[in-house]
Amino acid sequence: MKRQNGEAEIYKPYEKWLTSIQENEQIFNNLRPSAVKHVLEDGVTGVLQHRDKAGCRVIIFRPGKWDPSRYPVDDVFRTNFVTLSKIIQEEETQINGVRMVIDLSNIGWSHAKNISPFYAKRVSALLQDAFPARFKGLHYLHEPTIFDYIFGIIKQFLKEKTVSRLHFHGPNVKELTEYIDEEYLPEEYGGKQPPFSNKV
Repeated sequence: MKRQNGEAEIYKPYEKWLTSIQENEQIFNNLRPSAVKHVLEDGVTGVLQHRDKAGCRVIIFRPGKWDPSRYPVDDVFRTNFVTLSKIIQEEETQINGVRMVIDLSNIGWSHAKNISPFYAKRVSALLQDAFPARFKGLHYLHEPTIFDYIFGIIKQFLKEKTVSRLHFHGPNVKELTEYIDEEYLPEEYGGKQPPFSNKV
């Protein structure tokens, strides 16, 4: 059955996403929460209980909690993908989008050397062009000196639209309250909630 133009536009992002999964089988192999339990337990990725002021789901990503000597960077990507895939099932998230807080505390050379130009290009293409979610903002905190090196690799693969949604806060975590109510933010990010944890 042939789709109407409007219908085709709705399905297009999902079709691109399925194609990307097929073309990147190594990354998307074994996509189950149980397969990335070790990353979740380390607190690398998690989701705030409450949405931001615009109704976006808020993902907390803390790559400095990843130990490259224990598991590869693909495990970190899989964890983020599993997390995104879960929240995008929510109708409100499909409408309002996703906001990501990226806390770069404790990032060092052991992390940076795992981000090759090839890997950065592949992941950037997947998230920008294929994943059926609207990223409303990416907020970087506690950027270390080495971040200039990492971002230099990543930026060359980012579209202008994505770059326009990047925010660099450094140690000024209170700036997050412009986007997320302080009642719902963990205390380390300028809010009134207990320290962020994935553990129930």
